[in-house]
Amino acid sequence: MKRAVLPESTYIYGAGEIENLAEHVKNYGTKSFILVDSLLIETIGKKISNSYACTESICKITDISEKCSKEDVNHLIKEARFYDNIIGIGSGKTLDMANEIAFMKGYPFIVIPFLTFTNASCSGCLDVCQEDYVMYSRKPNMVIIDNQAIVDAPISVLIKGIEHTLSVYFDLRAAMRYSSKLSQKAKSMSFELKRLNKYYELILENGSQAIRDAQENNITVRLESVIQACLYINYAFYSQEGLDIHSKYAIIHAVRNGLFMLKGEASLADEEEISFAILVMLVLENVSTNELFQILSFLWEIGQPITLAGVGIPTVDSGRMKQISQIICAQKMMFGNKYVKPAEIAAAIITADSLGIQYLMEKNAVIS
Repeated sequence: MKRAVLPESTYIYGAGEIENLAEHVKNYGTKSFILVDSLLIETIGKKISNSYACTESICKITDISEKCSKEDVNHLIKEARFYDNIIGIGSGKTLDMANEIAFMKGYPFIVIPFLTFTNASCSGCLDVCQEDYVMYSRKPNMVIIDNQAIVDAPISVLIKGIEHTLSVYFDLRAAMRYSSKLSQKAKSMSFELKRLNKYYELILENGSQAIRDAQENNITVRLESVIQACLYINYAFYSQEGLDIHSKYAIIHAVRNGLFMLKGEASLADEEEISFAILVMLVLENVSTNELFQILSFLWEIGQPITLAGVGIPTVDSGRMKQISQIICAQKMMFGNKYVKPAEIAAAIITADSLGIQYLMEKNAVIS
């Protein structure tokens, strides 16, 4: 086990740490209210129960499933009144819900992220459902990274975590490069960009093989390096106070939300459109062709969609494209992106789609 105390949070990293959960959190109370992604209940539910069975502590495990509305959160807040601490296990949506419950009750908050390392693990941001986005200063009391549990989880969980980290990296890079409203502290942190670039390159170089290692249930040095790279990038993004992440170009989640809402879907699996949204942002940034095709290649290699058809929008006429662009520009999550016009968004989406199709044609792959 590795333990580190970073600003406002204690981080524990190692294999099998979920089996020690009750011991880890005992300083925050002996009664735990635990929210878990439905995808993970089967693989870790018993481990959690066994952890508490060996102590005098007790816990209640709640399968989050599709519970992502404000009403669901309010119901869970009432249920949590009999407990001492709140633990979120899984993806960003589950961690956000646990975070809000802990915040509203004033309880200690512990997270065990499974999307490799999500921003919900270290941020004061809360995105419980599409219509609500809240920011506050409180961060988790403890973050537990269990690499064995990550390996045991469905492989899609690791892939989505890597994909999400890439989106965070590009948001942070854009903010550092383009924002004109950076605080002095954030400006002094610009040297971190070189380090972030190294972690990004590490993910591109090792990510695909790390996923294969996980599929074979092997915790390799390569896999651990990718997990730790994801951890650092996410922490860097959300630990720099004053950093203007609301830059004109940081629109990945706004694009994802627009596509998501256009499809009329509501699900905890909120990363499905992130890969294509990354491409849209890079087109807006006018990055080099080499960089675009480097990320296209990586996303395709790890099985992520790189075209509109791939995210479930097979045809887009001018009216539909206008609708997408308007939805994106209306998103509260866009922050400072109100300066980006719908026409710019539409052009970037069309270009990103064309690049994805071109890449698939060169690979003789199915265009989806």
